[in-house]
Amino acid sequence: MEKERSQENVETPEDLVSETLKEHDQCMWVVAEVEACLEKRPDRDGVWVSELLEKLSRLEAAMRGHFRVEETGPIYRQLPVKHPRFAERAAALEAEHKQILATIREVADKATGLAGEAEPYELRELNAHAQLLLATLQRHEAEENELVLEANWTEVGVGD
Repeated sequence: MEKERSQENVETPEDLVSETLKEHDQCMWVVAEVEACLEKRPDRDGVWVSELLEKLSRLEAAMRGHFRVEETGPIYRQLPVKHPRFAERAAALEAEHKQILATIREVADKATGLAGEAEPYELRELNAHAQLLLATLQRHEAEENELVLEANWTEVGVGD
């Protein structure tokens, strides 16, 4: 049984940055598995679609757990309070979680509809939709990393 992830014990800015980067790195391993599948040539007999569905299922589970940890942890609960100038960015990023999960579901539903036999153009469209999903997810995670780094290590006071 997988240990429930949590950022509740994060005490210092360094811990928050470290835990955030570690969480995002783990998610990117799952993204890399989907990318590897997308790099393969789709076949018309459904083998590629089946593999993609399995990878998307893993991605959805990983991101659902990851987002749950973030949404109850310091990034979205403490950072906006401690650093109000970042509250709007944090809220926008948190709102994207539902959109990203919905897009993963859309791509998986599209793939399910193509299980069995599919036309080459349908497989290309599916691949493009999945590629766009991954690009959105990678941008999102990079923006969260930047937010955490900027909030915890940007000087806003006057110099010496």
